[in-house]
Amino acid sequence: MINKDSFFIPLVYNKPTRKETAESAVDNYFYLGGKIAQVDDKRVYVTLIDPPGKTAWGLNLIKVISYLTLIIPLGFLIAKTAIRSSKKLILPTTDLPMLEDAKIDTPPVEKTHHTPSNFRK
Repeated sequence: MINKDSFFIPLVYNKPTRKETAESAVDNYFYLGGKIAQVDDKRVYVTLIDPPGKTAWGLNLIKVISYLTLIIPLGFLIAKTAIRSSKKLILPTTDLPMLEDAKIDTPPVEKTHHTPSNFRK
């Protein structure tokens, strides 16, 4: 699941549907720069990537000015919450090692031989 820390990271799709394009517009309202989340084609996993190109400073200025109205960001926040609550995407966390880096140490399993006398009657 996408956790609370990743709520303001916008989702980007390789081949978005019309609905996903509209969702991206709402998603990008709060985006001022930084990492974005690339969604895989099966719509299950996301990968954090650096955005291609630079963020337009003029657009960011307009966004920040619109934040001061409070009513516009509140509307976008409600819409974004509704959209994100319906998503079932998995965002890898930096707290856990990736699979190829993980070393799994398991204790040896003791082999026991059960005879009929070991079982309860």
